[in-house]
Amino acid sequence: MEILQTPLKKFYIKTYGCQMNFSESEIISGLLLREGFKPAEDIQEADIIILNTCTVRDTAANKIIGKLGELKKLKELNPGLILGIGGCFAQAESEFLCRKAPFLDFIFGTQNKLIIPDLIKMVESSRISDDYETVLDISVQDESQFEYTDVSYSNPVSAWLPIMQGCDNFCSYCIVPYVRGKEISRLPGDIIQQVSGLAERGYKEIILLGQNVNSYGKRFSVKTDLQVTFTELLKNISNIEGIERIRFITSHPKDLSDDLIDLMSTEKKICKSLHLPVQSGSDRILKLMKRQYTREYYLGLISKLKTKIPEISFSTDIIVGFPGETEDDFNDTVELVKEVRYEQGYLFRFSVRTGTAAEKLPDHLSEEVKKDRLWRLMEIQDRITEEESRKYSGKTIPVLVEGADFKKEGEHLTGRTETNKIVIFNGSEKLIGNIVKVKINRTTPYTLFGEVI
Repeated sequence: MEILQTPLKKFYIKTYGCQMNFSESEIISGLLLREGFKPAEDIQEADIIILNTCTVRDTAANKIIGKLGELKKLKELNPGLILGIGGCFAQAESEFLCRKAPFLDFIFGTQNKLIIPDLIKMVESSRISDDYETVLDISVQDESQFEYTDVSYSNPVSAWLPIMQGCDNFCSYCIVPYVRGKEISRLPGDIIQQVSGLAERGYKEIILLGQNVNSYGKRFSVKTDLQVTFTELLKNISNIEGIERIRFITSHPKDLSDDLIDLMSTEKKICKSLHLPVQSGSDRILKLMKRQYTREYYLGLISKLKTKIPEISFSTDIIVGFPGETEDDFNDTVELVKEVRYEQGYLFRFSVRTGTAAEKLPDHLSEEVKKDRLWRLMEIQDRITEEESRKYSGKTIPVLVEGADFKKEGEHLTGRTETNKIVIFNGSEKLIGNIVKVKINRTTPYTLFGEVI
């Protein structure tokens, strides 16, 4: 008698938001692969669909709500489809989701990703019983779930590595501390072990992630007498053979120490690029934002970094149209952008997040004013980005080859410079994973084009 085998279930993960969310989706994917599931190339062929969500800005929330409508239709066509949602939006809006999206099968919080395989089993078990419920709401935070080992990395050369989670800063506009909890650091030994394992597997670049990596070591995930700073952690990672590049994101200006700047200037493995969110160039607005530094302090950091690391590049986050922002406040931001000359700026108009201190501030600006200021600042930043990009023209620079760009004719490889610029060039796929010298022949604002020397 022929034994019929049940085909492996296919999963599809849709990710919204920051690098932390994308890293956590890699962890979720790794867990599902370990359980025997297969990734689906297209959402239409998936048996399990998971949304990993963001709620930092209203545009992300609106996209998620729109996606839920699409998933509802898929579920109507395929009642056996398992739908799950997690991440920051799910953490903040679990009651809304239970009420408005009863077709969801499970909801998980920002610190519950490791139990997703168990949730899927619970859904499957409940479907054959009389007490089936369409939503399994487990959006309760659980700090013991922080350590993990199963990750399915999407990049064969460069790996994102969360070293901490949560945030203690409570900037007045930000929802992160409310949905990700207090700041917790992973044990340094666990991080070193994981990086060593990645090096043995051939990974060349590590990108350390945290809401505020500079304050790493303030509080660990378990009780310990360890005292380790972020700079000390970087030194230990730099000693791991096989790792050739180290990046980190995000840095809070108030915690960027002289020790860290000195290490960045001397350690060859640490990339000479820094994401340093300023949010505003106005002291008055920075105070309302509860950013805990001044314009003068921030520009002092930039000056110190440029002096010690002349080749350094900067990127930043900026919010325009914060409650009470005047035209003079906005112009302060414009002048700061012109002075720093960021190679890339992530610019956003202010959006209210329920439960934050900024929600209760007076003098909220109209959407017209916010959009106008955003477009004006974007035009300035785009011009600076293009001008800074042109400076690479004619130079020969080291590039870490990350993969092949099959959208182009012939063998087109993609990689990144130390300063985090994307480079496209001709060459054999055998170069993937190597650092090669590329002469830049042509530039666009965000991409460089060249040839291997």
